[in-house]
Amino acid sequence: MPAGAFVAKVTRIGNQTVQFMAGPRYYLESTDGGPDGLGFRAMVVLLYPR
Repeated sequence: MPAGAFVAKVTRIGNQTVQFMAGPRYYLESTDGGPDGLGFRAMVVLLYPR
């Protein structure tokens, strides 16, 4: 069971709208062979209008 705190920002690069997200997470509980301890997650999402 992960717990995390993330920060996200939506911005434009040229004509493309982009969301950046990053932050740490800590695995409170895990299964055998699963993730354990402190981790980090980062993400970039390209946003397209309908």
